[in-house]
Amino acid sequence: MSGQICVTNGGDRTTENLKLVDQVEYKTGAGQFQPLPGASQTIIPAEQLAPGETKCYPYSITFTPVAGAQYRNSVKVTITNHSGHLGEEWGPEPKADFSLPSAPTIIETDAEADVTDSLSVPAGFTYQYTCCTDPCGPTWPYHLTGSASGSYCVVITNVSAMCDTYYQISNTATLTEKDSGQTRTASASVMVYTGPCEEGCTLTIGYWKTHAGFTGRNPDRVSQFLPIWLGNAGGAKSVPVTTAAQAVNILSMNLGHPSNGITKLYAQLLAAKLNIANGASGSAVAGVITAADNFLAMYDYTAWSSLTKAQQKMVLGWMTTLDYYNNGYIGPGHCN
Repeated sequence: MSGQICVTNGGDRTTENLKLVDQVEYKTGAGQFQPLPGASQTIIPAEQLAPGETKCYPYSITFTPVAGAQYRNSVKVTITNHSGHLGEEWGPEPKADFSLPSAPTIIETDAEADVTDSLSVPAGFTYQYTCCTDPCGPTWPYHLTGSASGSYCVVITNVSAMCDTYYQISNTATLTEKDSGQTRTASASVMVYTGPCEEGCTLTIGYWKTHAGFTGRNPDRVSQFLPIWLGNAGGAKSVPVTTAAQAVNILSMNLGHPSNGITKLYAQLLAAKLNIANGASGSAVAGVITAADNFLAMYDYTAWSSLTKAQQKMVLGWMTTLDYYNNGYIGPGHCN
């Protein structure tokens, strides 16, 4: 019997000592269900569940059937910080009936197969296979004539990926049977953190968009610096940026209509001010920021089409200078 058990943490605290004990139970006639000896599996997850988090855990139990029996599967899910039962193993015990097929299912497989393995890494990373042991283990593709296992190690290098960011790296193994050509695949993934950013350098619009609390496991680095004004504080057309969600919309130039020079200036100006608030020197663009703020106190993004060609060129010039600053071409340089 095999399947998976999905568990949701419905509390407001991360679980402690999460454990699942899966037990096959049986009964004959009108008797009570009782544990089938030897037909159980204990699962102790490597990671705890955060509030609201759901994870599924596979199980597989082999047992000898009892003639004429009825069956059900019972799983006891316990933690030691359950409300009202602190310090003791406590939790729900759901049950589900199941039946055995009247005849066994026979699955034929080829006597030989090859296993290949591939790694998928995001842009900005390189990887190289290396030996885990001395001498090296099996070479790939790995030829199988029976049950066996093989392993290898990989060195993953960050060459240009964004700092302070979580990336998913996926691995897929493919088994190809020799005669039939039938393939079977299995995948697993791991999150890699690139480490904190250097101090005093600049970060791009892309960094600030993905570090506002809405992208995967990346932390919210924006909210601590808000509010930020685009335009002089209190100006007639100035925009106060007060929330991380508003900041992402501005950085994405998503203001409800096609972007124009002023929405692009908003984005680069906001990123520049976030960089300065984060510790980067803004001396290289201080004059541009002052000029842009003075302008945006009088004009918002709806005014773009009414501007003169000279004004539009001026706005685009400010935007380009701030873009260069945020990307590290001028000023203190870009964070690695």
